[in-house]
Amino acid sequence: MKISGDIDRAMKGREFSSGIALPIARHEWKLRRRMDVVESLVAGKRIIHLGCADHVTSIEKKLARDKWFHKRLADRAERCLGVDINPEGIAVMKGLGYKDVVLADLVRDPLPREIGSTRWDYMILGEIVEHQDNPVSFLNAIREKCHGFVERIVVSAPHAFRHSNFTSALCNVERINSDHRYWMTPYTLGKIGVRAGLEIEHFQMCQSFALPPHWIFRRMLLTFFPGLRDDIVMVFRME
Repeated sequence: MKISGDIDRAMKGREFSSGIALPIARHEWKLRRRMDVVESLVAGKRIIHLGCADHVTSIEKKLARDKWFHKRLADRAERCLGVDINPEGIAVMKGLGYKDVVLADLVRDPLPREIGSTRWDYMILGEIVEHQDNPVSFLNAIREKCHGFVERIVVSAPHAFRHSNFTSALCNVERINSDHRYWMTPYTLGKIGVRAGLEIEHFQMCQSFALPPHWIFRRMLLTFFPGLRDDIVMVFRME
């Protein structure tokens, strides 16, 4: 999906509406997973994977099921540089044979030489912004640090209007990762990026995992109503 001119002006504060309507999805027959969507973007590209280590205790389990995001990105990209602030995670990755990794905090540390010596097509931020106390400051710091070296930033985040949130609400329950600060919508995620000085290129609604074959009703629901899918993948252009 693309952002129309009136939505873009509203995100940038040039226009105001107390009830602006943003189209967030088109009907499509294929339920695409978040990993598949990002992999299709980075195939054959030079990329940086920020937060590459994931949860250290789950890396080998995910590897066994081909669900470790960094491996899948590294398999598709021309080059995939992993960056993480967790020294234990970086050590585990190196032990598994992933040498193209850097221990660094892109917000607080100087720009690593590995980033500044190459022109990168994409930086991948998978399920990171909702963990930040101030996501605007976080993205702005990355933009300022990496401008001129990275062309685009791909951000994925949990969708506030995902189907499971409605079913939980009917039971008077909120189910959420205990480290999350925010639920995102296409508009609010876009607004955060724009406020950080980025330009929205396009976005897509997708699923966080493959639906089992016997989940026929949910499959049909999410096919006909993609606005209820789990995740948002949004591509921002560096300006």
